[in-house]
Amino acid sequence: MENKIASFLSEYFHSEINEIWKLRFNLIWHSNPYLTDDVPAGWILKNDDDEICGFLGNVPVEFQYENIVLNASGADSLYVSKKYAGIEGARLCISFIKQKTDILIDSTPNETAEKIFEKLKFNKIRVEYITSYIIVIAPFSLLKYLYNKYHSNNVHESNLFHSKKLKYFENNGQPVSQSRFDIQNLDFFTSHGYSLKRISSVSEFMNCINSHTVDKRILLSRKIESLNWILFSQEVQSLLHRSVISIWDQAENYIGYCVFDIKEESRSQRYLLVRQIDLIVSDVNILKALKKYLKVVAKRNGCFMIQIRLIMPDVNLDLMLRKVIRLKKEGKNNYLVKLPNDRDFSLDEFYASALDPDLGFV
Repeated sequence: MENKIASFLSEYFHSEINEIWKLRFNLIWHSNPYLTDDVPAGWILKNDDDEICGFLGNVPVEFQYENIVLNASGADSLYVSKKYAGIEGARLCISFIKQKTDILIDSTPNETAEKIFEKLKFNKIRVEYITSYIIVIAPFSLLKYLYNKYHSNNVHESNLFHSKKLKYFENNGQPVSQSRFDIQNLDFFTSHGYSLKRISSVSEFMNCINSHTVDKRILLSRKIESLNWILFSQEVQSLLHRSVISIWDQAENYIGYCVFDIKEESRSQRYLLVRQIDLIVSDVNILKALKKYLKVVAKRNGCFMIQIRLIMPDVNLDLMLRKVIRLKKEGKNNYLVKLPNDRDFSLDEFYASALDPDLGFV
């Protein structure tokens, strides 16, 4: 069944081939500590010929709210074939909300899903924008990526990439992405007074987190099992190549952490995606050191750009990022939440987190 679902989704989400979907299923289902026999992995629609024509995945997870454990379910990859769109898509969503759980979440929905979930009395939480900062590592490769993603096949590739306008991106006849990069000359660990260390286990990560409080407003938090799953499991590594970096000053005081992935758009296109940066010191030199480190990692892994994609960064971090990285854009980003059971907390206490399989949940 997973093979059939992967083939069905690949027809719509053209950037993700069957193999990528199978890795996603491994992450959100097979390694998920909260997917039990009592919890559905998702729902499918079939036509009269027994062919899949619709799908909605279900990703269960647990949160800790003060002394209460809350069960949540996240909607994942809703898609219905055009022939069966409309009421059939709503049927999938209705099946999703009939679960017995404390929180129902749809993260970063498309326009169709957003309309359906709003009709089903889901609430938008206050996160409305993702702020993105981009460092271009290999301009020529980036242009090829954008061409393949956004342009029709009617324009022959050779006509685009051999035009006079693109000669600027070449060095001695070779694309910039192929130029030699000597990492031995970059002392990114000490050049700005901060050191970066890779965190390899959830216990090490929790020791860092418990040593300070980044934001007292965050009352809804991850459980240890969740953090281990979404940060350090083999499944997340095979899909996202995820790394967690802790940041320290020269006196070995803990400063914060950064989570980033190596994302594969295709077999030949990779980029480095920063999921989350949490700092307890406002110093632009921290980001300069981190930027140098990320550039080295990106070069080693053949990435064409670095994208720092943060959900509602705090004001100080936002100002620092603008100084370090020039390109900035904003895109619409909705999170829809429904609380089936009455609880003594408001939606204002929710915090959208990037530390999830699909940049989702709260």
